[in-house]
Amino acid sequence: MQLLSRFIFLLHRNESVLGSRLSVFFPATVNGFQLDLAWMSYLLVFALLIVFIASGLRLKWLPKMWFYLMLPLLFISCVLSFADAEMYRVWGAKFNSQALEFMKHPTEAAASSSEAKTVTIILFSLLFAIVWGLWLRKISKRAHALAEFRIVSLFALAMLLITAPWVRGGLQTIPINQSSAYYSNDPFENAAAVNSSWNFLYYLVDQGNVIPAETLKFDLKDETAFTQYKIEGLPIPIVAGVDKPNVVVFVLESFSSHVSAFFGDGYNCTPFLDSLAQTGLSFTHAYAQGDRTAKGLAAALSGWPGQASQTKSILTLPGKASRLPGIAKVVAQAGYHTWFFYGGDLAFDNMQAYLKSTGYQHAVGEDAFKAEQKSDKWGAHDEFVFSLAVDSISKSKAPFFATILSLSSHEPFEIPGKSNTGPETQKFLNSVKYTDACLRQFFQKAATESWFSNTVFLLVADHGRKMGLPDMETYQPKFYQVPILMWGPGLKDEYKGKAVDRIVSQTDIPQTLIESVFKLKTTEFPFSRNMFTAQPSISFYQFWDGFGTIQDQMHVIWNNPGAKVTESGGEVAELLQVGKTVQWKAAKIFEKL
Repeated sequence: MQLLSRFIFLLHRNESVLGSRLSVFFPATVNGFQLDLAWMSYLLVFALLIVFIASGLRLKWLPKMWFYLMLPLLFISCVLSFADAEMYRVWGAKFNSQALEFMKHPTEAAASSSEAKTVTIILFSLLFAIVWGLWLRKISKRAHALAEFRIVSLFALAMLLITAPWVRGGLQTIPINQSSAYYSNDPFENAAAVNSSWNFLYYLVDQGNVIPAETLKFDLKDETAFTQYKIEGLPIPIVAGVDKPNVVVFVLESFSSHVSAFFGDGYNCTPFLDSLAQTGLSFTHAYAQGDRTAKGLAAALSGWPGQASQTKSILTLPGKASRLPGIAKVVAQAGYHTWFFYGGDLAFDNMQAYLKSTGYQHAVGEDAFKAEQKSDKWGAHDEFVFSLAVDSISKSKAPFFATILSLSSHEPFEIPGKSNTGPETQKFLNSVKYTDACLRQFFQKAATESWFSNTVFLLVADHGRKMGLPDMETYQPKFYQVPILMWGPGLKDEYKGKAVDRIVSQTDIPQTLIESVFKLKTTEFPFSRNMFTAQPSISFYQFWDGFGTIQDQMHVIWNNPGAKVTESGGEVAELLQVGKTVQWKAAKIFEKL
């Protein structure tokens, strides 16, 4: 079963050369053997326990019950094998706590996985479960026949004592974990080695807890390397040309730099966004923090970079999220009215609690929209969300700070007015074009309002997305490259039509807005840097089991479970130390939240 699971995983990868995938099978199987053995030991211990109890107490009916208990486990194991392969294709990761978090919201999970071959997964899983079940039936009958012999109980007990230690990988002090299967610099090969069923059980129990700072084993007793990431006390330029400007932040779903002809080199799907960039202030080498919307919100609105091995967002941890700083909280104390607009369910990923605790006085979600304004799966279409945002803030007292989160470019890419068909990438690009057109409508409508002339707009993506371009695996820098753009009548003329090519991060938005636009002071964002000061041209991002650091033409990617560099470009020793320092510092702060 474990070999079949690995075979399915390798076959499912999007590559034209079959041999290049199958060549991974043997080394992945060898290096994944310990986890395979651990999972088989779980099943064997369960079976032996049934035999021990049945023969010891002469319970002849128990082996029959064993069959009906084991059959669902086999089916689940088959489902996990197929689902893991599809999940890695879409997310670049096997089942983890992020996926577990999605399962708590069935509607949103169904919308996100609409492109997955769900029916195929279920049908093939049923087929394989039936085949294995017939074999299991024969074993169950033999166990039933042996149940009356007490000697079998002693044999089962002896086998239990031998097998039980292998559940944890042996008698060593630290139980086995995923790192025992990591053998390659290629994350895909490591993922192939990790047993899908064992991995699922691990996250079901562990749920992706953060690695404590002291276990990172970094020599970081002093934080001098952090000054290579953030410098304190630099002069602060003011880019807003008006007093108490209104500020509107657009967080655009999956708007990778590569959907834009201005910011990227892939597609030309954002003519309106690009026209704003021509006359606004653009950051052409900006990077997102993570790979999901909740992580993007925490980064862009709270300056939070994430931490080691937390594959789910901090937003899903209410006790921690409520202690995060927030742009809205800072400006609300300065007399600003604060708004958040989203067409989906605000309960998803604990978003509502996060928004309230970080200073948003008004949070508008899907309940504010009519049924005909919503898609079948996810929520209200962007055109209706953007229009309601203009109407609502126009009735609000100035000054205001508003955040608008789009969603139409999220799976399943439903857009109103026409059927969105074709390959997945094309459907995504069509949805991006739709949202770009909705942005045009928003700005045309907003331009007629009195508050428009006193406003600064900032547009940023929540995260990137794989879209068929090279070097865009979910651990590589290109995947995380996103546009950051400031535009508006409220900007000083000297900053209009200017492009900044210094490397910046999504987490730099809070400090930049608060100091250079709102003209306020704050020390609440330890990882956020003002993008207009002479900060180092460097960015840091977290992926599901490591981090990446980028500087100029150099980059380094670090894998936490394997504790090694998996990809690098240029002389990266100092750059690696900066990344380790940021990750370690985030882990320390997380422990105190």
